[in-house]
Formats: sequence, structure tokens, C-alpha cells
Amino acid sequence: MTSLLARNAFFQSCWVVNDIHAAMQAWHTALGAGPFYYLENQQATNCFHKDSAATSPIFNVAFAYHSGMQIELISQSNNVPSAYRDLYLAGFGGHHHLGANVADYQAVVAQYREAGYQVVQEATYNDQPFCYLDTSAELGYMLELFQWNNETLSFMMSLNEEAQNWDGKSPFREFS
Repeated sequence: MTSLLARNAFFQSCWVVNDIHAAMQAWHTALGAGPFYYLENQQATNCFHKDSAATSPIFNVAFAYHSGMQIELISQSNNVPSAYRDLYLAGFGGHHHLGANVADYQAVVAQYREAGYQVVQEATYNDQPFCYLDTSAELGYMLELFQWNNETLSFMMSLNEEAQNWDGKSPFREFS
């Protein structure tokens, strides 16, 4: 797996949390992370869980940058099987995955499958593919691969730039 990890720039670190607002506050208070941008009651499409068509989890998500690392916080609000519940039962949370934006999603996913890693969840969000690979036995968390379009990539880069110059005001912002 080392060579696969080295070939992909993992820049996102995600935690599954119970309460997205409390988690944003905790990250802001403890580390000064922010500003956080959040969305509530989101759902992916074309969801597969362990190679079977599945109901997508409904989730709340928040993004911020801290020291160049993208922090993602996710809370699942429905009780369906998911990559989040594979690591943490409802009511529990912790570090869930490292994420990488890859240029050739299908090829990179195929490389991980060929190396023996199971895709535990795959879906699309805003017509952009993503999946979670089960690396929990080796790493204690999963890996997420996604292929952002230019608009999403540009927006996420702007969040990183904003965090570098942030004045500490308005730490929690709902996506509009």
C-alpha cells in the first residue's frame, strides 16, 4: 500500500462526529480552525455499500482548513449501513479517513482493488464520484478517493486561501 499512498496526495482528514455544530465549535475553540463551511441534510446518489445498491446515508458535513490540511466533519443522521457506521456505531465517532482528489478516479480505484482493498462505499455527490476504501486493519481508518470537477476544486482552494488570511470572525458559515 505504501506505493499507492505515495502516488496520491492525501490532504483531507475527516472525523465522524455526533453533532456537527458542537464539533465545529470544539475544533474552533481548541485549535482555532476555521472558518467552517457546512451543509445539512445532504445525500449522495448512486450509492453502493459493499458492492450492493444501498440507501445513501443522510449526512451533515463541514469543511475548514487548518495549517493547509482540509478538516472534514461528518455526522450521519439516518440509520442505514454506511462507511461511517462500518467504523463507528451511532453515537460514537472518531477519525474516519484521509482523502485525496485524484485525476483518474476509475484507474486509481482499480489500483487499490487490485492491491486487495475493498471499496466499502461508492457514490456520487454533485455528479462527482467518490469512494471509501477499507484500510482500517492497516491504518485504523479508511481512505477516501474522489474526483472533483474544476468548480469544486477552485472553491476548495479558495477556502484554503481564506483560512490563511482569516480574521477569526464568523467561524461557522452555512453554504449558500
